[in-house]
Amino acid sequence: MQDQTINAENTLNHVNALRWEHRLIIVHLDQNEEPYLTQFEAARDSIEERHIIWFVLTPQHIFSNWPGPIHSEFRESLVSRYSGKPPTVLLVGKDTGIKNKSKTLDLENLFRQIDSMPMRIQEMGR
Repeated sequence: MQDQTINAENTLNHVNALRWEHRLIIVHLDQNEEPYLTQFEAARDSIEERHIIWFVLTPQHIFSNWPGPIHSEFRESLVSRYSGKPPTVLLVGKDTGIKNKSKTLDLENLFRQIDSMPMRIQEMGR
């Protein structure tokens, strides 16, 4: 049976499609996403190494490093599951549980937290 959360065109339809494969960083903003996008771009290698998919949500847009299209329903599933009053930064583990919530994006702190997680320690040991 085909997973209905990612279709043949690699379109992301639901947050459950990322479970056990990716960690998430979700940023809820009400304005200027550019500083966040710049930080994510500067940390691209560290983000990829830790299997992170990030999402920056503004009232009008969703920005991400997801490699394919994002279905309009995905935003609804993401917001309904991981809502936050802007500005909010959430770290979500591969189990889809919230691991950290803050008002600012501190990637180095998030990377340290991820690197201390048992699943990440196993990944680094392989």
